[in-house]
Amino acid sequence: MPTISAPPLAGDDLLRPVLDKLLKLYPEASAHLMLLDRPVTLVEEGVDIALRVAQLAESSLIATRVDGDIRWVVIAAPEYLVSAPPLEEPSDLAAHRIITFTNFRMDSWTFAPAAGQSVPRTVSFQLRLAANTVRATLRSAIAEVGVTRHSSNHVAEAVAARQLRIVPAHAQHPPLPVHLLTSAGRASIP
Repeated sequence: MPTISAPPLAGDDLLRPVLDKLLKLYPEASAHLMLLDRPVTLVEEGVDIALRVAQLAESSLIATRVDGDIRWVVIAAPEYLVSAPPLEEPSDLAAHRIITFTNFRMDSWTFAPAAGQSVPRTVSFQLRLAANTVRATLRSAIAEVGVTRHSSNHVAEAVAARQLRIVPAHAQHPPLPVHLLTSAGRASIP
C-alpha cells in the first residue's frame, strides 16, 4: 500500500479527489494518505509520494510537475475592507488587523519586489489572531476579524463566493509550481 503525504488542505482539496477516483477505478488498490502540516522526509518516514508546492531545491528526489500553479495571496472580507484603512500596497498591512497561520511567520510577511526593484519587500505587523488551522484563519477572515494570507487553492471557493477578496492584487507573489516527489528507490510503486 503506497503512503502519500500532503499538507492537510491541499491534500484534501487537490490530492484526495484524484486518489478517490483512482481507488474507484482500481477496486483492488489501496493507499495511506497522510495529511500533515510539515514536510516529511520520504525515505526515513516510509513515504512513497509527497505533494509539494514550492520551487524545489536540488536533491536526489524525483520530482514530477503537476499541471497548475498556486499563489500566496492576501485576502479579507469585503465588509472588513469597507471600514478598514486602504490596502493598496503591502506596506499598508501595518495598519491592519492580521490573522495568521501558526506554521508561518507571525510578525511579518514577505512580498515580491516592487516593479523595477530586485529586493523582496518585508512588512512587519501587529498580530490580531493566530490559529493552527487554515480553516480557522479563513473563517475568521470571513467573519471580518482581519486580513490573512494563504495559498490561492485554499481561498478559491471563498473568493468565488465573494466572501473574501484578494488585496492588493498587483503585489502578490509569483506562482509556485506543484510537484509530486518520490525517492529513487520508491519510484516504481506497484
